Amino acid sequence: MDRVLLFWLLIAALAPAPVLAATPALAPTPVFAPTPTERLHRVERVLAEVPAKGDTLRLVATVLRGRIGDPCYETIESLRVDGRSGQPYAEGMPSASIAKDGALETGVGVTAASMAWGKVRGLVLHRTYVHSGFVEDQRADWRYLALRGRRLVAISPWCDAHGQALPGFRLMGVKPFGWFDALIPTRLHVGRHHEGLALVPEKDRASGLALLPIAISEMAERDSAGPASPILLYRGPTAPESDTVLVSGATPVQFGKAYAEVGLADGTRAWGDRPPWHVAETRVALRRLEVVVGGRRGFVEERDFQALGLETEE
Repeated sequence: MDRVLLFWLLIAALAPAPVLAATPALAPTPVFAPTPTERLHRVERVLAEVPAKGDTLRLVATVLRGRIGDPCYETIESLRVDGRSGQPYAEGMPSASIAKDGALETGVGVTAASMAWGKVRGLVLHRTYVHSGFVEDQRADWRYLALRGRRLVAISPWCDAHGQALPGFRLMGVKPFGWFDALIPTRLHVGRHHEGLALVPEKDRASGLALLPIAISEMAERDSAGPASPILLYRGPTAPESDTVLVSGATPVQFGKAYAEVGLADGTRAWGDRPPWHVAETRVALRRLEVVVGGRRGFVEERDFQALGLETEE
């Protein structure tokens, strides 16, 4: 065989085989960037410290951070407790949204504050949601942690119950309505795990309805010279009997407690195409409001609130 031909056959045998271009696979969009990128990076932040017996427990947040000017600057991915006694509390946060260019579109923020019921210390976590740079206050929720020995444990689910700590492991929860805020006494059972939340409002013996104090932030201006409006003044919180009463801007009106059905229910939060997450929601079905109109005590329903000077925010 010709030497030149043998030479070229040898070169062809030693040359690497051609590489065929692979068809790119269609992978689902990740909830978070799986590794730090040029635009996103992870940091850790200590949200709170709680002294324990011979130890200091630290609540640590893992934060995914973007760039200043992005729709959302950062989001908290997870929480954990660091200490020599181990990690009895750790959890991930709801999914954030990441745009095609790598910028954060939505995010989760968490703050922690010390809370105490007598000798029992703990933390209250406040979780908020940011969408396109705006904090969505209506979807905020809270969670309560209590110190057991040298461990910090969750004693409630994430919920919408929040308020000032009161003796007896209680707090006064606030439920906003369009006309006023209803105050709902809530008890935290420190000995329970995740299910330590219970609503304990005063009950009306006759009707079985909850009696809720109310807080009115703003009243509408009433024209004392304006015409009178008729309202239905019921004789009881559930009684069908009522009297028609004329109310003008000059009629003195006093507000008492709201009569309602209350309970805890499993609710969800969601944004965009992200998976929903669960929270315990306080459900309130308002029945009637106790009032004194022109010296006459009775009960009114929502259709007559405006005639009495209440102003809705909705």
